[in-house]
Amino acid sequence: MNRKLRNAILQAGFVTLLVLILGGFVVTARHNLEAQGITSGFGFLERSTGWDMGFSFMPISISDPYWWALLQGLTNTFVVGYAAMAFATFIGVGLAAMRISQNVVLYRVSGVYIDLIRNIPPILQVLAWYAVFSSFPAPRQALQLGDSVFLSARGLYLPTLNVSGAAMTSVVLLAVMAAAVMIWIGFSSRFRFETAGRKALRSLVVVVVAVMVATSILS
Repeated sequence: MNRKLRNAILQAGFVTLLVLILGGFVVTARHNLEAQGITSGFGFLERSTGWDMGFSFMPISISDPYWWALLQGLTNTFVVGYAAMAFATFIGVGLAAMRISQNVVLYRVSGVYIDLIRNIPPILQVLAWYAVFSSFPAPRQALQLGDSVFLSARGLYLPTLNVSGAAMTSVVLLAVMAAAVMIWIGFSSRFRFETAGRKALRSLVVVVVAVMVATSILS
């Protein structure tokens, strides 16, 4: 028998065996679930969850179905992911500008971050920050700065602007325009290497403030 034909037959037989084993598992599991009165399928997506979501960009309650809760989770994931990408881009550009700057302080600070933080696996950093934030006091014993800033195990609470409607849209557009203008000024073709770090930091501060203002308004 031809060697290629034999190999093809053996591979087909192996795949067929795997399919039969998997099919047997599925049939057995379905039979056992039916014997215990447990239904399978996607019908549960129409049932209410019975629990609330701590953070969501769209309204959600305990009476909403599972498919709506899954949609909220997917939306939160995309929004947080894109926000993290934006902040990471700004921070990376700022550090790169600091790294090529002639300022000794900016150069050393960026070097410490790149050599130390970048060499620590992200999962260890997540665990470390989780340990730090979980050690904060409870909301009733929150650390207070003035009468409007509170820091607790649930996060940092800052005052927000009480605007809505057209005023909210105007403020968000102004924040975005200010950030765009500062980035263009900071990274125009006329900047020199010795001032790149300073301009990058200035642009980064403006962008972060603009994002914080926009987020506080939309929240």
